[in-house]
Amino acid sequence: MLDLAGFYQFPFLVKAEVSTSIEVADEANAMVVQGRIDILVIQDSFWILVIESKPARLDVTAGIPQALTYLLSAPNLQSSCYGMITNGREVLFLKCDRHEDVPQYTRSHTYRLLENTAERIQVLQGLKQIGSYIGDLRR
Repeated sequence: MLDLAGFYQFPFLVKAEVSTSIEVADEANAMVVQGRIDILVIQDSFWILVIESKPARLDVTAGIPQALTYLLSAPNLQSSCYGMITNGREVLFLKCDRHEDVPQYTRSHTYRLLENTAERIQVLQGLKQIGSYIGDLRR
């Protein structure tokens, strides 16, 4: 789907297993959370899409905390970041807005890829919209 959405073409670059970290602090503690992003789509140094994959036996929502952590570690601090989580059977999208002091996120409903052709098409359309929206912002 990434290919069909145009993410393997200029100006995008797809990277796998990208290391990242974020410092999490409250009044009592500070810790660094480190991880490896399964797939990262970038344009220049601007993160376009973070993709987290989970085994098919797990519910796709199991990847939300991990994907949100990666989205919060994105270097584009003043803009929205997008994530996609899949287990091969299902997909859900995340949008993390960091315009405020407290980041906010929204999620899509869970798309069922194997059971519904219309939902596969909607996932592809969602990927294309993310690519074109970010492309418009970067011009």
